Amino acid sequence: SSVELQHLISDWICRKHDDARESDDGTTLKKVLMYVTRTQNGKPELLVFEHRDQPAAGLQVPAGTIEAGEAAVTAAWRELYEESGLSDVTLIDRIDVEEWRNPATGRWHRRHFYQFRARDDVADRWEHVVTSDAEDNGLVFCFRWMAIDLAEQQLAADHGSALRRLL
Repeated sequence: SSVELQHLISDWICRKHDDARESDDGTTLKKVLMYVTRTQNGKPELLVFEHRDQPAAGLQVPAGTIEAGEAAVTAAWRELYEESGLSDVTLIDRIDVEEWRNPATGRWHRRHFYQFRARDDVADRWEHVVTSDAEDNGLVFCFRWMAIDLAEQQLAADHGSALRRLL
């Protein structure tokens, strides 16, 4: 299908600079964060969500862990679908890689940020039940769009740290 072809093309484009297959020394978690954007009324918007049953988790963007042997771009596609149900999106590029220390655990995360573009006619709000083999399986995420210029200050866990790099 055209969606599968888009995934193959985007995998090829991003692998040219994808360093997620490095050996795991067991100390740094490898993560992906996805900035999904669209345009409404001429203004850029970012896809965000909150946990329906755990509001203290804060406002977030789709994100997750890169599995052993998995390329970061492949993890980005997988996590985006598992967490949001979205697959009919276009990968723009990997826009940043950063080291981030989780203040709650003290553990370092290597975070790969990817930008995806959604069709402008994607629903304004929806709930999605996470489907994964991880601890988030079955959680319900409440998605909505927000103005990109408001997102950086409102996102939890420094999820907005690479917004300045959006293309």
